[in-house]
Amino acid sequence: MKSPTLEPRAIRAKVGDNVRALRLGLGQSQEEFCATVGLCQSRISRIECGHSSLRADDIAKICLALRVNAGVLLEGVVS
Repeated sequence: MKSPTLEPRAIRAKVGDNVRALRLGLGQSQEEFCATVGLCQSRISRIECGHSSLRADDIAKICLALRVNAGVLLEGVVS
């Protein structure tokens, strides 16, 4: 079976969708989330829109704030 092609833009978009959905699930605005994560609002916006890649330290901060493991951010990207 051939594995799917993982296009960087599609990965960023899905991860961003997951971050947004989890943040909203916690009832947090972007502003509140930014204060918890320690990243500026424009950075979070770019991540949620799929316009910015995540560094390992950003993933760790986001996962701590969302109270999830990193695999949750990749749901829908890999099966």
